[in-house]
Amino acid sequence: MDARDPRIVRRSGLRPVLALLLVTVIWGWTFVWMKRGVLASQRVLGADGTSVAAGVALFMTLRFALAAGVLVFWPGARRGVGGAWRGGLVLGGLLFAGFVLQMLGLEGVSPPVSAFLTSLYVVFTALLTALAGGGRPGVLLGLGVVLATLGAGFIGGPPHLTFGWAEWLTVGCAIVFALHILATDVVTRSIPPMPVTLTSFCWVAGLSALFLVAICLAGSHTPGELARLALDPQFAWPMLASSILATVLALSLMNLYQRELDPVRAAILYAIEPVWASVISIAGGLSRPDFWLFAGGGALLAGNVLAELGPLLASRRRLRGAFRPAPGSPAGSASGGGALEAAAGWARLVDPPRAPEGAGRRSMEPTTSQIDQLYAELRQVYDPEIPVNIVDLGLIYDVQVEGSTCNVTMTLTSQACPEARTIPDVVRRRCNGVPGIDSTEVKIVWEPAWTPQRISEEGRKTLGIGEESED
Repeated sequence: MDARDPRIVRRSGLRPVLALLLVTVIWGWTFVWMKRGVLASQRVLGADGTSVAAGVALFMTLRFALAAGVLVFWPGARRGVGGAWRGGLVLGGLLFAGFVLQMLGLEGVSPPVSAFLTSLYVVFTALLTALAGGGRPGVLLGLGVVLATLGAGFIGGPPHLTFGWAEWLTVGCAIVFALHILATDVVTRSIPPMPVTLTSFCWVAGLSALFLVAICLAGSHTPGELARLALDPQFAWPMLASSILATVLALSLMNLYQRELDPVRAAILYAIEPVWASVISIAGGLSRPDFWLFAGGGALLAGNVLAELGPLLASRRRLRGAFRPAPGSPAGSASGGGALEAAAGWARLVDPPRAPEGAGRRSMEPTTSQIDQLYAELRQVYDPEIPVNIVDLGLIYDVQVEGSTCNVTMTLTSQACPEARTIPDVVRRRCNGVPGIDSTEVKIVWEPAWTPQRISEEGRKTLGIGEESED
């Protein structure tokens, strides 16, 4: 296990949120690129269903084959690729199935209906997470799911639903995309994300090529016709843009950063894609702004705000149960204290402060620069919405190094802490990044139990905690 060990998830901060937002922007452009590719395919091959399928299969084959050819030059993608083929098959197979179902469904439904039905993957992600034992989403997260789904579905106007085979295929596409989001969360936590990204590209390209060969063997189109389409500039340029940006960049970011967020939260973020697609269409003169654009976009924004508020309020309740703020302190002020605490938390997520040397309770004093580096890295680890790092919060009990292995003994604020799985994973990521450390073992202990007395002086200043709160 090295510094690129994927068993590291959900880093405290805004980086994964911003990375996935960039993914949605790129995917918004993909709508335009795919549309141009389909139009070129219809012009060269014909507008019947088989010709459209052949054009889409060729588009996907070239898009993912080129993406794999580009990514193979990234050293981090080649390292460990031998053990990533199974995980790549899972992700690549789901991507391929989702694209095929969406393509077939579009033959019989309008774009607004397709957008609404596809956006149901937000709901399916939440339901599948609950069925898999991930727990029932909180009230605010549940409202966020509903608003994001409605916003994505109605942003292009009210869909008119009459369920037939095309509608059911599109619902199947939404289920597959939800499975892909959950599979990404699982696979990239056990397999290095870049090798699995490379192998998933290879699998999608291979499956698309087999699909294309089947169409050719049926006698629908000759290899010469497909070659002429591939060389057509109006087909080739959109395919290149989709390959480099929407595949290499967007899917790499997805595999790298989605594991740092809850799958349902990630699905709600992805639901913003129709907003960018609409904005790009308006900017390109393909559509005009109307009431539904603003109503759908507003619902998507509200859904994401509610999804962010859920874990924030949960963390505040955990803190309130652990100690009470000192009278007169900023965090304990009756007017505006909650807003100040939340603002301080988000500010430190964006720019985490380094606590002064000696802050935090250590069970052993560092004797080497390596130990100092390890504690410096641990000071960058936060419970997602608590504005104090885990060293100053008093969660780190012991740090030792044996050869190239780091052993961290720590606790959590309570045995019911919702971050009981994710914080240790981030600790591994940080410690594995220290030179000379190849693996990190994290041991969670409950004796001695964590109490507010373990918070450092710097942490107390941040939270506005007085000495009487220790009683």
